[in-house]
Amino acid sequence: MRLTAFAAALLLACNLPVAASMLNSLPGGNPHPEATLTAPIPPGDTELWQQRANAGDAYAQWVVSARLLRSGPAHRPAALAALRLSAENGYAKAALDWGRILLHGKYQTPVDAPEGLRWIESAEQNGNTESAHVLAQVHWNGWAGPVDRPKAVQWFQRAAESGWAPARAVLGLMLRDGIEIAPDAREAVRWLELAANQGRPEAKFALAEMLSTGQGIARDDARALGIYRELAQTGYLPAEQKAGERPQIPRRCGLIWRNRRRRAMSLPLLNWASA
Repeated sequence: MRLTAFAAALLLACNLPVAASMLNSLPGGNPHPEATLTAPIPPGDTELWQQRANAGDAYAQWVVSARLLRSGPAHRPAALAALRLSAENGYAKAALDWGRILLHGKYQTPVDAPEGLRWIESAEQNGNTESAHVLAQVHWNGWAGPVDRPKAVQWFQRAAESGWAPARAVLGLMLRDGIEIAPDAREAVRWLELAANQGRPEAKFALAEMLSTGQGIARDDARALGIYRELAQTGYLPAEQKAGERPQIPRRCGLIWRNRRRRAMSLPLLNWASA
């Protein structure tokens, strides 16, 4: 039986209060995944990218920065300088990345939450759809000031309307379960369908649950079972349960499994750089 991230979190929750509390710290996500800071880097000769960067090409400056960051700590100062230059020259993805670094003090950069927030807001204003989702997380968790859940919900809605799949999944789950927003099953189904079509497994699972109960959508057990089986084939633990593949969970975890499964799947821990 494959052990998914959710299974690992569940097993930890049986023993560690900290791990158990993580299941409730939603939808905050991990603010420190340095390895996933940069998006996939385009191919091409490094020297040619450097020449374009030297000529003032903001996108090339971001590419050079990303390559240098992956080359090790010795190249970090040059990488950060290129990243900031790219942000200053208007490349929105660079502004988002630079804002995250300042917000969380990554790569040994001093924390400057207000300045980090300013750069992330700038990225959003320049059309980077992921930035609205990051801003939602910032206000949900209070990373740059007091927790502001209503403002976070507004940013989740904006990110979802802009097409960002993780935000669509979160918004659908919030609407389904009435988390910091008035419950609306039909609207929840709409957002979950959109996120599911973009490949979000948590949205597919929630949609299957709603199909199996007729919540906000006509009941369709056959379609629900098909979704469960599709997810089970990928190792998605809750779907394996629904599809009939029951993993071996320690007996003392049974109460946690029953009480936490729905909430844990309602608002998954979203990596702040995940797509």
